[in-house]
Amino acid sequence: PGIVDIQQGVVLGGADNLKGWEQVPLATLLREATGLPVYVDNDANLMGLGEYMAGNNAHCRHLLFLTIGTGIGGAIFMNGQLYRGHGYAAGGVGALMLTYEGKEVFWEDVASTAALVRQYRQQAGLDEDAAINGKVIFDQYLQAEPLATKVMQEHSRLLGYGLAGLVHVFSPEKIILGGGISEAGKPYIELVKAATQRYCMPVYRDTLCIEAAQMGNKAGFLGAAYFAMQQLSAQQSPS
Repeated sequence: PGIVDIQQGVVLGGADNLKGWEQVPLATLLREATGLPVYVDNDANLMGLGEYMAGNNAHCRHLLFLTIGTGIGGAIFMNGQLYRGHGYAAGGVGALMLTYEGKEVFWEDVASTAALVRQYRQQAGLDEDAAINGKVIFDQYLQAEPLATKVMQEHSRLLGYGLAGLVHVFSPEKIILGGGISEAGKPYIELVKAATQRYCMPVYRDTLCIEAAQMGNKAGFLGAAYFAMQQLSAQQSPS
């Protein structure tokens, strides 16, 4: 998580769940500890790269990958290349701002899987340690359980609201959704797609393509391997 200077291998910060990880020379620390070449990148970028290269998406020139879990992370592919932006900070889509119930919040604070589970627990009166996750809630939604239906409809609405904004900005050929809840498959994707179309301008609706990630938990490992090979190749190429 967070912003990573891939040239220096330094974690710059930017992740609320990694307090104290600012200006950490992670590549150097690991290189000194292992004696091996080490390259560091953001987790969402690597998951997106894994999906892009191994998930039958390499034909797409413009693609958005989102991982939905404790937050919402993103990887942006423009003209067939992972777009990193100024300061390597591109892709922080979870920090998009919106007004929800009269408060300004981050998109991921209300549309992530963690937010979905939190809403279900609160409204069901469950303890924090109750065994519940997004997939369980979605399975109950498919069985028309009233509370699951209520929170899933709100989850998909909020997710679609943000996705429509990203569609308007980037006009991607395809959006790939990763994270555990995406493993619910086509019914979940169709629910989110319908919500996204509701907020899209007409010109985008008919061509909107949203798919579930294919690589699952392997995406990050595959992306890390591709990234390491890219970095090694760049170092070995004559200047």
